[in-house]
Amino acid sequence: MRSWTLVVLLACLPMIATAESRHSIKVINDTRNRIVAFAIAPTGSSRWINVDFGDRPFDSQLAVMLEWHDDDVCLRDFRAMLSDGRMIVAQGFDVCRLHVYRPGFWFYNGRQGGMRLP
Repeated sequence: MRSWTLVVLLACLPMIATAESRHSIKVINDTRNRIVAFAIAPTGSSRWINVDFGDRPFDSQLAVMLEWHDDDVCLRDFRAMLSDGRMIVAQGFDVCRLHVYRPGFWFYNGRQGGMRLP
């Protein structure tokens, strides 16, 4: 299994100087498809921030480390668009307690979140 790590700094998230926290999460593509788009939002807000993976494809079995600074909100929604057109949305993911996100695991095992059509 080949792997690579890319650190993405999401500076466009709101920054609050008095209550700033550092969050990091490792996203492992455990689907059978390439992830063509990925976004993060505070849970229930619909304020999606797109993550740019650069010019490298985010193929199956690869991992990306995401890191950002913002307020102390732990619950996030994740949205992954796959190359076959499916969209996997995980709602209420606790980034303060959990530090690895596998979109395929959440989708195939019926975890919180699920497939949303484009």
